[in-house]
Amino acid sequence: MMRIVKTSKYVVIVSIAIAMAAGCSSSSAPLAPARLGLVPGVHLSRSADSLFEPTSARPKYILVGSVPLQSILYFKATATGPAKPVATISGTKTHILNPSELFIDGGQLWLANYSTPGGSIGAFNKHKRGNIAPKVYISGSKTKLDGQTSLYVLPNGDIVSSNAASNSVLVFPPGSNGNVHPAHVIAGSKTRLDNSNSVWMDPTSQDILVASPGFGGGPGNGILAFSPSAKGNVAPLYTIAGSNTTLCQPVGLVIDSQGLIYVTNSNESGGCTPAILVFASGAEGNVAPIRTIVGSNTTLKTPYRIRVDALGYTYVTDYQDQSVKVFGPGANGNVAPVQNITNIPNPVALELQ
Repeated sequence: MMRIVKTSKYVVIVSIAIAMAAGCSSSSAPLAPARLGLVPGVHLSRSADSLFEPTSARPKYILVGSVPLQSILYFKATATGPAKPVATISGTKTHILNPSELFIDGGQLWLANYSTPGGSIGAFNKHKRGNIAPKVYISGSKTKLDGQTSLYVLPNGDIVSSNAASNSVLVFPPGSNGNVHPAHVIAGSKTRLDNSNSVWMDPTSQDILVASPGFGGGPGNGILAFSPSAKGNVAPLYTIAGSNTTLCQPVGLVIDSQGLIYVTNSNESGGCTPAILVFASGAEGNVAPIRTIVGSNTTLKTPYRIRVDALGYTYVTDYQDQSVKVFGPGANGNVAPVQNITNIPNPVALELQ
């Protein structure tokens, strides 16, 4: 994995279990995203055509971004054990490099590629597979992308992107493509962003929630909420943080149709107990989760991205365990996954279709 440790004069990049793809040059070697998180039934920010397929049952596919394979892998939603993907998106045309987030909005499958310096955003036709070129590709010095870990598309089409390396959140206007400037940037000491990770929109307040794992030793290690129109060095509207929350290096975040907030404690830097936390709708401050999936039976090691399907099944990528684990509806405590798709090389990004 990649850890960004900032000092007053320079950035030290500590590589932890870097997955190197054969034949890659030093400039394009796959680096696991730094600090890199649906809802029962719906992608809440989307129009009617972006509902899960179908909404009354489990999804057809689990999509996984594999770092060393530089690929998006499609597994049947019922897969378990050392299953093989039924399809992939991979190849030179795709521009996939260290896939750190996947996100379906309408007919497009969005992808966040992690790199530092740099990073990129791609969007594919969600019905196509193979060695395909993205319909949208945002990349270049003007974008300010740097260690990009996550993205989310707002109802108005704005593209929200989080940067771990620069401790920032970028917002690109609808239709952005190429080497373009973001419309606005959230960054600075007041924001409390520290290795910015998963971003998600609260369906009720419309606020943007950001998982901040605090790997840089700053005041992060919590969930930070910002207005979609926020810009500059601004304080969060509110936070979910403190000892009662049991948050520890949170990197994955998703909010379901009831407003429940699901978060992964990654334990990426050690010293944490890997877990999945569920907070009540509208949770703020130093509050305890209403459910916690934790313990030896869970087999969690380094949980990253997280999703929840129409029936309440919870899916999570586990980077160190090289697996995708699925927990049953309402899972709580030291429970075993009902599915465990294994032998996936260093999975991070995750989506359901």
